[in-house]
Amino acid sequence: MLRDMSNAEYHASSALNQSTAKELVDTTPQHVRHKLDNPPEETPTPFLVGGMTHTAALQPHLLDEEYGCLPDEIDGHGSRTKYYKEALADLRLSAPGKRWLKRSDYDLSLSMASALLEHPILARHLSDSEALVEQSGFCEWEGCECRVRPDLLCPDEGVVIDLKTTSSPASKRSFTRSVRNFGYAFQNCWYREMLRTLGHPVGKFIFLVVEKSGNHATAAYTLSGSDVDAQLGRMRDACNLWSYCSEVNAWPGYPQDVINVDLAPHAADVRRLSLREIDARFGCSPYIAKKIIRSHELEVRRIGNRRTVDAGDFAAALRMRNAGKSNNSKEGKS
Repeated sequence: MLRDMSNAEYHASSALNQSTAKELVDTTPQHVRHKLDNPPEETPTPFLVGGMTHTAALQPHLLDEEYGCLPDEIDGHGSRTKYYKEALADLRLSAPGKRWLKRSDYDLSLSMASALLEHPILARHLSDSEALVEQSGFCEWEGCECRVRPDLLCPDEGVVIDLKTTSSPASKRSFTRSVRNFGYAFQNCWYREMLRTLGHPVGKFIFLVVEKSGNHATAAYTLSGSDVDAQLGRMRDACNLWSYCSEVNAWPGYPQDVINVDLAPHAADVRRLSLREIDARFGCSPYIAKKIIRSHELEVRRIGNRRTVDAGDFAAALRMRNAGKSNNSKEGKS
């Protein structure tokens, strides 16, 4: 259900991806349609740098095919000369699918890729013989044709690694801000649900972050299951909206009615459960619950005299355990 295809072929697909889905619920269908119908003539530099960093770290064999370094001079002619510009135009025509970066950006991408490859988490999972790098998946979710392309998927371990480059520090505080600003919880939820539908349940989604400045420090983060689960409603809204707009070919903007704005704060409903509460909610005995907590390395936090785990994290681990049982049962019958 996951198949090889180029990055260009993947992005040419009409199936809904997570970035467009997130835009649907963050803005309006009108904004999304306009953006799809008017792609930028040139890819912005930050996206070029991020894309090349991904390729250099995960698919180095494709680096020379997909990316090139703009020469400082061509036949002794500088970049401001007519000769240089005409020669560069010919160079681009000779490799139409290739993206070109200034030398400083090209070198930056290579440096960040090297820093990522030195991180033990990425190094260990890249050595997994079953690891899937930049593989494309297509499925139907909530009646909507969807697509997903994880950076690195280790199906046997149920692990996804997503690479992020950042101009900010890679500290926990800064990354938390990025999660909110760029909708990483929505991305996590999208990948988890699509891969589960494709038969690859995800137990751990890891964001591996590298700084653009300095010595390119790296850090790895995961999000709580409850924060990820909170995005399911937005995912359903996006898929239903995309299906409707595509079917009737209507892409509405903001509502034309007067809208009341409520400034009252809404506290996040993040629940943590004790072993007794896990038994009551999931019908899972304390003995089995402890085994699941240990095997999936769930964070245990003491609240008063209660030892608790995140409800969403435990639910995800339980789904992984049940999926494993189901697969073993099918194998036994065959």
